[in-house]
This record gives sequence, C-alpha cells and structure tokens, in this order.
Amino acid sequence: MKSVKKNVLASSILSVVTLIGVQFAFTGQTHASPNITESKKEAFGTSNASYLNICNMTSRLLSINVSQIDNYDWDGDSRPDHNFNNVIIAPKTCSQNREELNNNAVGAFFRMDLALSNASGIKYLWFRADQQDALKSNFVMKIYPLNGTDANFYTLLQSVSGNINTFTLVSSDN
Repeated sequence: MKSVKKNVLASSILSVVTLIGVQFAFTGQTHASPNITESKKEAFGTSNASYLNICNMTSRLLSINVSQIDNYDWDGDSRPDHNFNNVIIAPKTCSQNREELNNNAVGAFFRMDLALSNASGIKYLWFRADQQDALKSNFVMKIYPLNGTDANFYTLLQSVSGNINTFTLVSSDN
C-alpha cells in the first residue's frame, strides 16, 4: 500500500505541475478567468473576487455536492454551494467558477462531497476547505486531507495561483 501511495503522490505532483503550466487547456469544462496578482485583486464593495478550480485527474466521473457554508462568508450568488452543487466533471478535466468572498469574513469554509463512479461502482470522498486560501500570496502547494472510506486510494492536491484556488484529485487507477 505504501508503494501505491508513493506512486500516486509522484503522479499527483506531476499532474499539478503540468496543470499549473496549462491550467486552462481543458476545453468545455474550464471557464477562463484573469490571473490576478495579490496586489491587483479585484475588490467590489465589500467583497473580493476569487476562483475555485476543481480538477478530476481520475478515470471516473466526478459528481460534486457542497454543504456546510456560512452565508456571511460569501457575497451574492458566486459561492460553491451555488456553483458546484450537482456538477459532474468528466475524467481528466476541470471546472472553475468565480467565488465572491466577503471582505469582513475571517474564513470562507465549505464541505465538498465527491462521488466518483464508473462501471465497477462508486467511491465516496469529502473534504473541508477555506476559499480564503485563494487570497494568500505566500501559499505553498500541499497535499490536502481527504475523508471517506475510499480516501486511501486518492490524493487531493491544493495549489494557489493569483486568486485561483485549485484542488486536483488523482487516484491510483489513472
């Protein structure tokens, strides 16, 4: 099992490095957004524009549901529970949406439930994240904790570029 995890980690890092260079190369699923540096972040009244990008680098369809959101953390309809609920992401593609953050909120947490399906069945995973990470200029790519009965078979990587918070899911069945 340790060998599989190491191979998945190496594959995951390679996938993320590749995605950083060609983050918007996936057609049909990704919505283009500006690459805004920390000093030039868009501010609209009481909110900051950010983007949440979910990449499915597995061989399975990825179905998403979002919960555990505090209305105070968000400004308007641009928030994960409105943009990602019931979204399906095909294998080897990404989906990106704008998320409007309340300037006065300390964090912008949400829970994302993932169901990965193919002919052999469905795998269930979930994670809890803070969209405020997208506004951090000193963010370092990291392996993000996954939960669920099938979490040992997947790796979730988080990276931040400009104001884009990217989560990339990879598995040992790639």
